[in-house]
Amino acid sequence: MNEEFPFLAHESSLINFIPPVLWTLVIDRSPDMEALPSVAMKIAVAIQRSSLLLAQRETILAESNHSITTKHTATTDLYGKCTTTHSGTSAAAPEAAGVFALALEANPQLTWRDIQHLTVLTSKRNSLFDAKGRFHWTMNGVGLEFNHLFGYGVLDAGAMVALAKKWKTVPPRYHCEAGSVLETQEVTSDRSILLKIKTDACAGTEYAVNYLEHVQAVISVNATRRGDLELFLTSPMGTRSMILSRRINDDDHRDGFTKWPFMTTHTWGEYPQGNWLLEVSFNTQTPQHGWIREWTLMLHGTREPPYTGLPAADPHSKLAIVKKAHEERSSAM
Repeated sequence: MNEEFPFLAHESSLINFIPPVLWTLVIDRSPDMEALPSVAMKIAVAIQRSSLLLAQRETILAESNHSITTKHTATTDLYGKCTTTHSGTSAAAPEAAGVFALALEANPQLTWRDIQHLTVLTSKRNSLFDAKGRFHWTMNGVGLEFNHLFGYGVLDAGAMVALAKKWKTVPPRYHCEAGSVLETQEVTSDRSILLKIKTDACAGTEYAVNYLEHVQAVISVNATRRGDLELFLTSPMGTRSMILSRRINDDDHRDGFTKWPFMTTHTWGEYPQGNWLLEVSFNTQTPQHGWIREWTLMLHGTREPPYTGLPAADPHSKLAIVKKAHEERSSAM
């Protein structure tokens, strides 16, 4: 293994003031009941502003592709005993780590970026849905489906291992500071504001990014009630990502956020050149106001297409869909 693979499972890294980290994967469980539990709702904030969610079902998968649903996981316990009541993110995170270990066993040369690419390309939507109808599955600019609650879907161990066996390490990653808006602007509860950064994604420089992995919006903002603030980032290809949602327990009115690196992976594989839009608004029935003081756009990704040379046997696979989008883009340039 060439690099470290940290795993993270928590209620909300935003509420706990843990900055999003590029090489971290957020692990959640997907409930088998209709209503999402409170921990899933809180972790949605981390998904939106952090990195990849792996919606890990509490399900035993048989080789026959049939599944036996269980609300708990059987595992070792304290004092040399066993338990059959292990559940939630505490069970999902180690199960996900086990899936990644299988991929690494199949291909020890995988880096942390390779694992993230494999996760995006092999996760499945399955029957995941938000029963309350707030968050729907959306397709980004290169054909990848994502959901603000479930990320790119459920981990598929078999598909990940199969692709890992023939995987070619992705091209080098570059970091582009794409532009900034430094003028202080007021936002009120009855009027949202829209900021724009037009970028060539550092074209013609050593930092050029043509194919996105992570995108960061480094923002300084204050509000009379920080928990009512919402932030949406829209890419040049039209993908709209909620990078900050309303937080009912956040009553801060003084500190705000200072150079906070909000992050999204919903634009994975997209082309970053063009206009990026940041929408700042309040989600509240009471009068509030605030000030956004700065916004810097950071693009992280590759200069070369990441999947060149990888065979895509299934024309309907995510790999085939994204490869086709990249090839069409390259031929048009």
